[in-house]
Amino acid sequence: MSSVATQSVFVGLDYHSASVQVCAMAGDGRVLMNQSCANDWRAVVGAVQRHCGQATHIQAAIESCCGAADLADELIGRGEWSVNLAHAGYVSRMKQSPDKTDYSDARMLADLQRVGYLPRVW
Repeated sequence: MSSVATQSVFVGLDYHSASVQVCAMAGDGRVLMNQSCANDWRAVVGAVQRHCGQATHIQAAIESCCGAADLADELIGRGEWSVNLAHAGYVSRMKQSPDKTDYSDARMLADLQRVGYLPRVW
């Protein structure tokens, strides 16, 4: 009898109308990937699967903004994804660095999700 180990991966999604910066982080805080992809749920899922494998439970965070809830719904429909909408104002105030890049924003969201400090809007 074989069992497939399912690992949790924490994903931060910095959403824009044309693209999404996707940061995947392991439970120990290692960044597994941080790259931009098309604003399409298939592109987001494909990028995470390429870097993290198929047998993965995804716990994702995305800042609440226009269009973000639609992407969240599409990802949740995949089954292995759980997505939380983050309060953009609180996340901004929690950031202690002046570095305001898509790369660092996606990493911050993934890390907040990982440690359980993500300020959710619902």
